[in-house]
Amino acid sequence: GRCENGILADCLWDDADWDGGFYVPSSQGDQCVISPTAMESMLKLHSSLVDLTVDYACRSKFGLGPTCQLPTKEPETIELDSSIMFMLEGVANVTGLDELDILTLLAKIDSTTAENGESLDIIVETRFPDEDGHVQTEKEDDESAVDYIYIGLSNTYIATQLPTPFFCWIRIIVWDLAGICWNLFTSFLSLLSHFLWSVASANPLPTLAFGVISYIGIWIHKRRTKIGDLRRETASIQNLAYDKLVLDCDEGEGYAALHLRDEIAHELYPQPCAARMHLITNIWPRVVVAVRADNRITKRRKSMRGKNLEWWEWVAGASKNTRSRRHEKEE
Repeated sequence: GRCENGILADCLWDDADWDGGFYVPSSQGDQCVISPTAMESMLKLHSSLVDLTVDYACRSKFGLGPTCQLPTKEPETIELDSSIMFMLEGVANVTGLDELDILTLLAKIDSTTAENGESLDIIVETRFPDEDGHVQTEKEDDESAVDYIYIGLSNTYIATQLPTPFFCWIRIIVWDLAGICWNLFTSFLSLLSHFLWSVASANPLPTLAFGVISYIGIWIHKRRTKIGDLRRETASIQNLAYDKLVLDCDEGEGYAALHLRDEIAHELYPQPCAARMHLITNIWPRVVVAVRADNRITKRRKSMRGKNLEWWEWVAGASKNTRSRRHEKEE
């Protein structure tokens, strides 16, 4: 430093390019100390590394679940000698500091803390990528290879001082339990598949017969289920058709079967859709068969506007009164 009247006037140390000077005189003017701006930057760097390390440590094995929600994309992370290290370029983006400023901070403050007998919590490692992109500890013969600088917190700090939030432990436990359950499930499926394969390979003919019988059984079950659904839908549409025929039998002359079908289809499904086509193509033909077998309805052919249409008319008086009363109750 430079003294005036027995007091430090300013500090000159390796003429480091730092805004306001990296070192400034102390309040007593008897020594050079780290400037407030440099110390603020160092604290910011340390805090960011703590957040990144907590984020990395609190992730699940699937790489999910950041905890600190840093404002920028996290830097590339590797584990070197059991230490969690981050690429310098990514840390610079997170902190907003220049890479050279970070290295200057670490070099200057490291030398100061070493003189005071203290240990720096931040460590720096240089690694070199090989042809496959894997990180190596020694540089290859290719002189054009670019070295990667990683920084991170020391193992001692991570083991003894790293602040781990309570929800981080909860997250780790939950993901570990989920991982255990998934591993058990996949192990069970693997054992089951191996067992089934061993049984099938040892007994090919019985296995083939069992497979064919199972397929036929499944097909029959699906077929019965489909037929049952069709019968229920047919009965529902048939009742709707009967209700319209009953309501029309006093004043009207009945319905043309096709007109009755279209009226019901448009009432149930105003917009064209697959359900309307299903009613017309699959349900209504079954309703026609049921109506033709019902003697309470007269069936005849009637010409209308040049078309010969099948005509239905309700004629059973007793059934008419019963259905009319039921219709009134439903309304």
